[in-house]
Amino acid sequence: MIRPALAISGLLLVAGCASSPPEAAPSSSEVPLPPVETTSPPTPAVAVRTLDCRSPIETSRRPDPGATVVLDSVAVQNGRMQIHGESDVPGGYVGKTGLQIRVGREVTIRSVGSPRAAFLWGNTGGSTFGRVFTVPACKAPRTARHARWLTYPGLIATDGRGCLRLRVTTGDRHADLRIGAGAACP
Repeated sequence: MIRPALAISGLLLVAGCASSPPEAAPSSSEVPLPPVETTSPPTPAVAVRTLDCRSPIETSRRPDPGATVVLDSVAVQNGRMQIHGESDVPGGYVGKTGLQIRVGREVTIRSVGSPRAAFLWGNTGGSTFGRVFTVPACKAPRTARHARWLTYPGLIATDGRGCLRLRVTTGDRHADLRIGAGAACP
């Protein structure tokens, strides 16, 4: 029986005996540099991401009290969204905010201005942020046929603190929605 440590040592010796030419020794003026450690870049945002209508976390007849409703199609909570640094999101900052959508409305949400934003809303997995977020004409779940609004959890990634400006479009109408990201909107 061959012991695992001996077998691995043998493989390393054979691998080291390859017929490649030997490396030239550095000249007296050249000093070899240590290897550079790299980290993976932040997850890039895709151009467009579409909401998966399955599994809203809540259904209701009306948007939440205190929510800002835009074009009678989407609603988000008013106020300032708390953000914190995250190296694996586009821009480096992220905050939580839910999205309420009107049943049966097709909507597009895009980041305009600065700071820029990318979105990740939904409840069916996935971890790709989108700079443009589309919402299909979602239907109410069978268990909540009375529902007029569906709520989904979500994250907004941004490249800085400030007042995010989101353009909401439905049909040929559009309006801007402002969300404070670590700062209040004027």
